[in-house]
Amino acid sequence: MLRILSFKMSKKIISIKKYAWRYTLTPQSTIHIRFIFWLNYFFSIYLFKCYEFQLNNFIFNQLPELFILEIVRPNWDLTEKIGTHLNVSHLGFAFKKKSKPENKNDQWIFRHASSEEKKVVDVSLENYLKRYLHHETVKGINVQEILFPTS
Repeated sequence: MLRILSFKMSKKIISIKKYAWRYTLTPQSTIHIRFIFWLNYFFSIYLFKCYEFQLNNFIFNQLPELFILEIVRPNWDLTEKIGTHLNVSHLGFAFKKKSKPENKNDQWIFRHASSEEKKVVDVSLENYLKRYLHHETVKGINVQEILFPTS
């Protein structure tokens, strides 16, 4: 496959190769990330001859109110684009947005760096995760609890 690089990109590659001797490469290693299978976070409702996916509140109510969420794609092959495989394609902060006391439905928000909007955005966690439901390479999400120091 022939890739045509812009002049600016080819200058950058030459610069990287020129100074590469200064850096040592780390040996290849195997990474293991624990995650819960994708569809466990959702339950489906059969409506009007199609399935509607909604967050499984039983699971989400057991999560901390603030955590780091990673989209897990085990051994995702990006060698053509970046020269390596990835296990996590995106991450951000998930938190529960408290609603008014009379409304008991708190909303989960996902705060992340959006490549489309070129800034940090807050979106509905449910809507964000639904985007990945039918991606073959996405296998689940990893949840990292944030521990704050106590004095």
